[in-house]
Amino acid sequence: MKWNQRYDQRRIINGECDVLLEGDLVKKNLPTTPLDMAGWGFRSLRQGADALMRRALAAGLSVRIVTVNPGTVFPDQRDAAEGIAEGTTAVSILELIAWADELNESAGPGSIAVRVISRPMPFFYWRYGWILFAGPYQEQFSQETVTFRAERGRDTFEIMTKQFEALWNEAR
Repeated sequence: MKWNQRYDQRRIINGECDVLLEGDLVKKNLPTTPLDMAGWGFRSLRQGADALMRRALAAGLSVRIVTVNPGTVFPDQRDAAEGIAEGTTAVSILELIAWADELNESAGPGSIAVRVISRPMPFFYWRYGWILFAGPYQEQFSQETVTFRAERGRDTFEIMTKQFEALWNEAR
């Protein structure tokens, strides 16, 4: 598998993701494919890109999110791995679901679909148009974990896209 680029910290990609979406909104050139994401509570998205997501949904963007069922033991296991208070991740996932519901009611023709899996999240994933970012979850350092970028045409892009689709189809 070949990646286009490696980021030593996941948080570095947040600004790049926002720029990609912002650029397409300015150009009125949203892709026909949805913005796909897999992860835990997406707190940085909800807090840092709320206005951008509202504008994207108003422009018709579709979003698909796979997260972990907050009622399983896995969010508490993530809390232990991160060294944070038990219940933090489950609450973050519930806040993600409530945020998506609120945006679906108020943001326009676009929509956010959230599905949950009943097992640990196997990887972080963010795909928009022809670019995707993916990476593992590392204990105690989810925002500090290495993340990779791949572009359409790379075998990595195709492999990770298939893995997301399988995860999406598994989720309920």
